[in-house]
Amino acid sequence: MHSTHVKTTYPNATDPAASRRKQAKLDAAIAAIENGVGYSSDQSLAAYFNASRSTIWEWARVGKLPRPIKLSTAMSRWSNAEVKTWPGRAA
Repeated sequence: MHSTHVKTTYPNATDPAASRRKQAKLDAAIAAIENGVGYSSDQSLAAYFNASRSTIWEWARVGKLPRPIKLSTAMSRWSNAEVKTWPGRAA
């Protein structure tokens, strides 16, 4: 019996189109934060504040950012309106 292997390609850093799509998505997420519209993930906030994801969670824990909204057991999001107007907001 002869077996054939089909190689599946996935977009990665060497794929310019995938890199452009990823950057466009990040730019849109940052614009939403700046405009106080919608909700953001820890990853989007980390890019916006130039911080790590763990720092975003620490800031939420100590009050530099609002607490996230728990959407499911595996998904939390921050209100961009709250992030923009939070009194002790991270710089």
